[in-house]
Amino acid sequence: MMQFLTCMGANALSEFRRQALISDPTLGILDIQAKYVHFVALYENRGQALLSDAQQQQLSQLLGPETTADDEFEGDKVDTIFITPRQGISPWSSKATSIAEACGLSKVIKRIERGTIFKIKKGQSFDLKRVHNLLYDPMTQILSRDLTRIETMFAEGTPTPLETVVNDQTSLQKANKELGLALDDSEIDYLIKAYAAAGPLARNPTDVELFMFAQVCVASEVKIPVD
Repeated sequence: MMQFLTCMGANALSEFRRQALISDPTLGILDIQAKYVHFVALYENRGQALLSDAQQQQLSQLLGPETTADDEFEGDKVDTIFITPRQGISPWSSKATSIAEACGLSKVIKRIERGTIFKIKKGQSFDLKRVHNLLYDPMTQILSRDLTRIETMFAEGTPTPLETVVNDQTSLQKANKELGLALDDSEIDYLIKAYAAAGPLARNPTDVELFMFAQVCVASEVKIPVD
């Protein structure tokens, strides 16, 4: 059984990006604050302290000093959102956990993950959907109004078999939403043609293939022609 620590980290938003978000009149942001939050999964310590003083000091040196949110970012006109990794091991987690192990914490720390807390002062023209879409990647992250259950973030499920998705507009749009693929209409049209009976693949796509296709689209930021 794992035990968990949650540590508030440093600012997650550069001053340059903060000013860029505030200065865009179409977003309706009066001010914005973002801070990292670190989630640490520990091996069960059988009633002892979660970490010794020396181990806590090592962890603090790795993650940086804990911080608190500014009091001015509170109230009805402040929108608070939490962005955390989707279930699975993120690249950041893999690297951070490896560093912790190299520092001698492998017997107490099982894994480290990182999320972000955004607090946004809303103006009259605040565009909720557009602002949220600018702040996170639905393929790799989850946006919520409260912190994701830590147990869920660190859950270790058994591998599941490949699932096929029917190659039609309705099914692909549903998969696009449920899997967080962020595909646009032209990319879905491309998939329909590629997997159509008269197309080069002539079968239904699998969920893994859809993930891989979406990753290529996001990485290249190039819209694929449908003709």
